[in-house]
Amino acid sequence: MHDSKIVQSQFFGNKDFPGFLGKFSLLGARVSGHNSLIAKLSSDMEIEIAAVLSKMSLGIRLGPMFGLMGTLIPLGPALIGLSTGDIQEMAQNLVVAFSTTVLGLAIGAVFYIISQIRRKWYSADMNNIEFITDLMIENEEEKVGSQNDAKFETLSQKAI
Repeated sequence: MHDSKIVQSQFFGNKDFPGFLGKFSLLGARVSGHNSLIAKLSSDMEIEIAAVLSKMSLGIRLGPMFGLMGTLIPLGPALIGLSTGDIQEMAQNLVVAFSTTVLGLAIGAVFYIISQIRRKWYSADMNNIEFITDLMIENEEEKVGSQNDAKFETLSQKAI
């Protein structure tokens, strides 16, 4: 098993990690040695990742919504053009309506693709952050457990 001090010295402060793992590494260097603060930092990273993905989700929904609005708004003048016999006005308004529909769907699709890629990256980062956090906490608990075992043995020998 690795010593948590060695893991901390090799990981924290290292600028070579990309994304949220790199941010965790740099911020963790400030609280290195305080496992409860490292666990809190890990939770904060998870909340920050959720916030970024939430913004992407908003773009996925708003693009098609604005596309639909852009479709419906020019349909009124297009129908008026149809009723008055002005086919050119109707055609221009329908071009605007269909163009905004396509644009709205394209915006939603781009946000969806980016969101899926980011979700994959952030899941990998969060998995690594949780692994490192658990490794350090586990090592610290093992040290405390072995120290308690040594104290118990000492007390048992004194009692005999």
